[in-house]
Amino acid sequence: MLRDLSVGYIDGYMETYQKKGYARKTICGRVSYLKMFLKYAFSQGYIQKDLSSDLISPKIYKDENLPISPNREDVCRMVDFYDQTSIKGIRNKAIILLLVEYGMRNSEVANLKLEDIDWEKETIRLKRAKGSRPQLLKLKPNVGNMLLKYLTESRRNDMNRHHLFLGLKAPYNPVTGKIIYYLVSHAFKRLDIKLEHIGPHALRKAYATILVNSGHSLKDVSNLLGHKLLDTTRIYAKLDFANLRKVADINWEGLL
Repeated sequence: MLRDLSVGYIDGYMETYQKKGYARKTICGRVSYLKMFLKYAFSQGYIQKDLSSDLISPKIYKDENLPISPNREDVCRMVDFYDQTSIKGIRNKAIILLLVEYGMRNSEVANLKLEDIDWEKETIRLKRAKGSRPQLLKLKPNVGNMLLKYLTESRRNDMNRHHLFLGLKAPYNPVTGKIIYYLVSHAFKRLDIKLEHIGPHALRKAYATILVNSGHSLKDVSNLLGHKLLDTTRIYAKLDFANLRKVADINWEGLL
């Protein structure tokens, strides 16, 4: 009955549209119609509380055409795609871990040097692209273990190369952003993960979305992504409908 209607029930109903792949603008339209109905139902006494003000509509952005990021499950599948039984698999898994755990750009991973990893202090010195200041990142245990495995079991360490990631065949040149794009897109295709774009940037967006959904402020996310402007970070804050209510109280610095 209408008198038993709750916000949780309405959220579940609206979430079905998101799961079916409806566009954000379409969902906004449905929310608008539902708000009008709830206001009418309250005015007529069909429901005891006006629930229209509790509905949350997806934000529409000028950069609405950005690719949808993979969800947490797909990110885990990406990490596990390349096994550790071959030198190629070990290297590729180490690269994907850096993309997933730090939201790095493919060029930033390609430009990492051996000296950027400080094993004693357990840090990574990252030279961000696009003119941002270098960052000192904490070396996460899973990343450190994978990098150590790569350095001891996969990388040619007798070639006097300073880049961290090298090719698999002579002359063992440093990997390029193009190579990183290929190995990521290959994994997306083989795992049949459907996205508009299936390169490393999708993993960067997934990293940002996970941070936002975990309650980080827009400024925190901006710093972790190496953005100079908060406006640049704003486009990464397009959340799935299921998490909109959970992060409604985040301080968005007046930008949304």
